[in-house]
Amino acid sequence: MDYANYKEKNFAKRNFKLTMTKTTEKSFAKLNLALDVISRLENGYHELSMIMQSIELHDIVTVELQTRNEILISCNKDYIPTDERNVAYKAAAAFMDEFGERFGVNIDIQKSIPVGGGLAGGSSNAASVLIGLNKLTRFPFDNEVLMKIGKTVGADVPFCMAAQLAKEDFCAIAEGIGEQLTPIENKIDAIYVLVKPKFSISTKWAFTNLDIAKVSRHPNISAVVSGIKDGDFNIVAKNTANVLEGVVSARYPLIEKLKNDMRSFGSKFCLMSGSGSTVFGAFDDKRKAYSAFEHFDKTQEFAWIGK
Repeated sequence: MDYANYKEKNFAKRNFKLTMTKTTEKSFAKLNLALDVISRLENGYHELSMIMQSIELHDIVTVELQTRNEILISCNKDYIPTDERNVAYKAAAAFMDEFGERFGVNIDIQKSIPVGGGLAGGSSNAASVLIGLNKLTRFPFDNEVLMKIGKTVGADVPFCMAAQLAKEDFCAIAEGIGEQLTPIENKIDAIYVLVKPKFSISTKWAFTNLDIAKVSRHPNISAVVSGIKDGDFNIVAKNTANVLEGVVSARYPLIEKLKNDMRSFGSKFCLMSGSGSTVFGAFDDKRKAYSAFEHFDKTQEFAWIGK
């Protein structure tokens, strides 16, 4: 698509008037049901092959147009930056750049997704901002263009946006740097138990320290996809992996302990999500899942159970 011509066609005769109105969006967390790193690219990114799944855990993002020509961010967690370091701020600025006009916006983020946990909380917030602004400015962009804007903000933003637009359970193969999505039907009826220890992991650190040649186990993505489509926990368990677990566990042995604990409670499979530090287990037995949740809720910083 020629975006210059698209922009000229859609905006040249627009008479846009700001109104004081707002929208509230749910920013869903994601899990990596498999994560493989194919190669390191010349631009510093990595070529990836992943399976990503949205879950019910979410933040609440409220986007409101305001008369002062600035981007203002508030958050219920005082350790979250509220300036241009926040990916939600970057998303709003990127939207305005493509929109061709600067205007004022208030963004309020009510965090429930833990930060630095490999759950794409920040990317999901950015996706909510883009979706919200598109609504409030009367849908100047179709989903393809909105995804393009999202990719400039972060590699996980397109998936998070697709999950929010789907308004339901969303699973996809994610390739490239994570932005090339192929939706798949997930027939695994899993109850997920999440646990995050006190420490967080820098995504940049994890990828920088990854030596692909030393990875001992890669996921069989096609087999995992087949297991997911067939609802077969055992096939997924036999073939899934997260290649970042090795480098993270070497520095933080608790990751492997949490996985072993998750298995001891009867999870069908368990992995670290993304670059960590969240570990999740997939259960097919509600009683076992709640036993695991109760244990982790008492012993670690954060625990969650749900679909």
